[in-house]
Amino acid sequence: LRHVTRAKSAGLCQLVIAYCRRGGLVLDPCAGTGSFLLPAERAGRPWLGYEIDGDQIARCHALFREAGYSIERLA
Repeated sequence: LRHVTRAKSAGLCQLVIAYCRRGGLVLDPCAGTGSFLLPAERAGRPWLGYEIDGDQIARCHALFREAGYSIERLA
């Protein structure tokens, strides 16, 4: 199966803020391109994402770079 959905970041950021308390962990076990991880980063929430598809991981790295975030902690 391929990840084909890329959610809008602004709406996801509101969800992260509404449902994850400060200091709470945002867990995305199917991280895909990181469309949920970036809003967590922007909201200042710690996050943990898993992805096994190398193409999706590369897109996640590009998404973080485009947004001006370091990808050093993405592995």
